[in-house]
Amino acid sequence: MQPKTAFTRLSEERKQELIEKAKDIYLSQPYEKITARMLLSSMGINSATFYRYFNSKDDLFLYIYDLLSKQADSQTDYDKVYTELLRVSDYLNERDARFLKLIYTVPESVVHRIYFDNKENLELYKKMVQAEKTAGLLQEDADVDLLAWMNMTGKYNALLYYRRTHDSFDENDIHNFFNYISMDLLKHGYFKK
Repeated sequence: MQPKTAFTRLSEERKQELIEKAKDIYLSQPYEKITARMLLSSMGINSATFYRYFNSKDDLFLYIYDLLSKQADSQTDYDKVYTELLRVSDYLNERDARFLKLIYTVPESVVHRIYFDNKENLELYKKMVQAEKTAGLLQEDADVDLLAWMNMTGKYNALLYYRRTHDSFDENDIHNFFNYISMDLLKHGYFKK
């Protein structure tokens, strides 16, 4: 999710200052209780300025989420992706990793936008599948685009399933659940051999 042009024209220092202040609010309050007024107060800007930068609190959240995802992606060792499900905390500081984990509690409409509004997200999944193919783990005729789409939509649906079937979000439980989906079920299927 890209901010509006007015935000992109700010100095890098000012953008980072606003982002850090917004993260403070997202990390300290339940998402549904966050209001534009709270964000404006924390960021030290008025509503006209906020709406020159972003369309909504969702857009601001998605922009920050995208920045942190790209930061983690730039540090990801894709040679390890096909042997273990990596934790985002392996690549980000604790605070930024906590921000990305908000995906487990934000409204489903925001989760949907995280997965499907950003075309670069599919490219990330293609990189992971291509790494598996390059490592010789996939059949020669495996369609990287199709498998990337299946992985991305599968993880999206698994996340929704987890959210609907669990009352709380334990990091180890979530990690094990996604590890089962990604490393066992998708690789080996669910049919008896």
